Amino acid sequence: MRQILQNIPSIHLSWLHSQGEPESRVSNTNIMNLFPTVLISVIVFTILWASTVSLCQRYQQCRQMLPFFLIIAMAWWAMPLAKIFWLDEVFPPADAVWHEEMARDTASLLDHGNVSDALADVRPGNLGYHFALGVFYFLTRSPEYCTYLLNGMLVFLGSLILLQALMSCAPLARVSLWMVLLLTATPSALFWTTTNLKEGAMFWCGSVLLATSLRREKSTPKMIFLDGLAMMTGLAFRPHIAAGWISAIGIHAFLRDRRFGRAILLVLALAGATLSLQIASPTLFEGLVSDGATETMDNFYTTRTNIGGSAIAYAGGSPTPIVSGFILLLARPLPTELFGSLDLLAGIEIWIISGIALFSILRHPNPLSLLKEPPIMVSLIALVFFSIFFTGMYNMGLMVRQRVQILPAILTLAVYPTLSARAFFLALADQRQRGGAQPRLNIQTELAPGFLQKPLSHK
Repeated sequence: MRQILQNIPSIHLSWLHSQGEPESRVSNTNIMNLFPTVLISVIVFTILWASTVSLCQRYQQCRQMLPFFLIIAMAWWAMPLAKIFWLDEVFPPADAVWHEEMARDTASLLDHGNVSDALADVRPGNLGYHFALGVFYFLTRSPEYCTYLLNGMLVFLGSLILLQALMSCAPLARVSLWMVLLLTATPSALFWTTTNLKEGAMFWCGSVLLATSLRREKSTPKMIFLDGLAMMTGLAFRPHIAAGWISAIGIHAFLRDRRFGRAILLVLALAGATLSLQIASPTLFEGLVSDGATETMDNFYTTRTNIGGSAIAYAGGSPTPIVSGFILLLARPLPTELFGSLDLLAGIEIWIISGIALFSILRHPNPLSLLKEPPIMVSLIALVFFSIFFTGMYNMGLMVRQRVQILPAILTLAVYPTLSARAFFLALADQRQRGGAQPRLNIQTELAPGFLQKPLSHK
């Protein structure tokens, strides 16, 4: 067993050897300590299992889904093994190899006491991720397999947090199996996040921030810590994505509830995101300030469209600001622009999700009323901001991968309209039983005062 575990990183090491990396650097990655591997595996397994059982015990509408939740949780736990022993050979993870190499360099510097050298180039973006991962390796002496495990765990926990937030906005609405599968077992999330990439952490960050914007009860110290950690993670790894989430939440807080205190805090957080973006990508930030977002993204696309083997083509030769980004997020790759099996699967997935979203919205008793529902409002505002950045996307494979960190907003559009409709019909039936008037379509205003101001526990 120990010999098998020691060979786990060999897939990535062959790439390092081919690039002429020194043997000393490779050997540092090749040495695996069995204890942290087993310990972290057990911890991740326990967290996944306990979180799933806790959610299903707390919410009555999820109890019948417990077996499916557990199967999905175990799939997230097992996927890193499949990636290490098989999928990484079929689909070589070039970016993941680079992240691993840089993180090991940081861990080596820390191991030799060169803290100043390790901190020399730290800034938001890839270098921030490399430093955080290097510190993790320095403290745990764990292999890359543990990174795969932790990233996958973050996505599954983020999915549960998002589901819990959506259920709190549509109390007692029945949860269907397709909702569980869509939120917790999206194939692209399962594939792209159980590896050494930033997408897993950013999916979790987006889920937590979106759930924060939907919270009605008073924040506890645990909630505040989780929100702060998610915000700092986003600012450190992908400041422009964090800026999109923070902007959407701030606009919603101001327009919907006139919650000036939270809006002010989010403005300060947005200022931090702006500073992080300036540090992470000075050229991009300079263009945004001097030329505006649309022209900068257009120039970004024009100068990089020849990079990679799956360039994105637009009608007219260049992207249309926001519109092209929105279509990329919700509909592409199209059937006519599939470059391989991953593109085909990604295309089928997004067509299904977008189709479900459209169908669910049209089936709602009053589709226009959904625009006033916090989950839909925040998600749409966030997608507008993300569309600005995705307007400059130049490579289809990169777009498919980075779209994973936007999935919380897209999945909310697919799942919440059905939950909202079911909650409405439950409220309507209850009103009729009591002989009351027909409820309005804003479900939350029809509930007892203070219903959402306390933790929900539907026994």
